[in-house]
Amino acid sequence: MSLIKQILTTHNLNNELEKIQTDLKTGIIDQTKAKNHILQLLDKLVLTDDETKLAIEKWNQNCQQDKTLILGNGDIQSIKEAKAKVDQYGLDGIMIGRGILTNIFLFNPNIKPSLDGNLEWANGEPVSISDKVGLLIIHLDLWDSSWGITKNYSVLKKYFRIYINGFPGAVELRTSLMTTDNVTEAKAILFQQLVFWNIS
Repeated sequence: MSLIKQILTTHNLNNELEKIQTDLKTGIIDQTKAKNHILQLLDKLVLTDDETKLAIEKWNQNCQQDKTLILGNGDIQSIKEAKAKVDQYGLDGIMIGRGILTNIFLFNPNIKPSLDGNLEWANGEPVSISDKVGLLIIHLDLWDSSWGITKNYSVLKKYFRIYINGFPGAVELRTSLMTTDNVTEAKAILFQQLVFWNIS
């Protein structure tokens, strides 16, 4: 029995797969509908750790000469967790999406979550609002050097919230940033705010 059939049988989904195959062979459904039905079937499938390991091992055996990379994905919240998943499942790497939206310093080895859930530097000092704003300014500069006016600046605005949150005045500062039309205007507001904080 193939690995796929074995896993589907374990999860009581094999009959549904056979029906899709039969409907495709008899012309009841076409290739597109068959593909959609299979994707819906796979959405129901939640693999155990052992099944995931087995599937990756089987894939690696079949793709030895192709050097196909196997990447993990799914709510990774730290580099430590990413490395553990790579080791646990024998992956080539990990993709991180939402994790970076909750911790913009995720890739900085000198910053870690503190016991109270906030972020702190390796020396124990808390990550400051100025640190977050400084990182946003770097992001703005990178956007400008990468895209300039070739990409719609409004796309960048949705990321302001990951930098500007969790401190008094964050909502007002974000609201001001949302009215900007370009990187220069956003940086002017941020530098003005940094100056205000330093003299207050």
